[in-house]
Amino acid sequence: MGIHDYEHIKKITESIRDLLGIEKVKKKEIAMKDPRYAYMEIKRRSGTMTDHLTYKNFLRTNKMFFPEHVRKMSM
Repeated sequence: MGIHDYEHIKKITESIRDLLGIEKVKKKEIAMKDPRYAYMEIKRRSGTMTDHLTYKNFLRTNKMFFPEHVRKMSM
C-alpha cells in the first residue's frame, strides 16, 4: 500500500476494527477466545496461505476451538 507513516497505519487499523466490530485488545489470550480476533491475527501475516484463507475456511479448520460459531454458520 505504500503507507509508511505510523499515525496513518494506526488510523487505518482502527477503521478496520470499527468495520469488523471488534475492539482493540492487548492480551492475546483474551483475543484468541473470539474467532474474529484469531482470524485477524493470522491474516496480519503475509504469504500464500494467509492470502487465500477466508473467514469461513478458518472457522471450519478451527471448529474445535470455536464450535458455537461454526454452528451459527451452518444454520
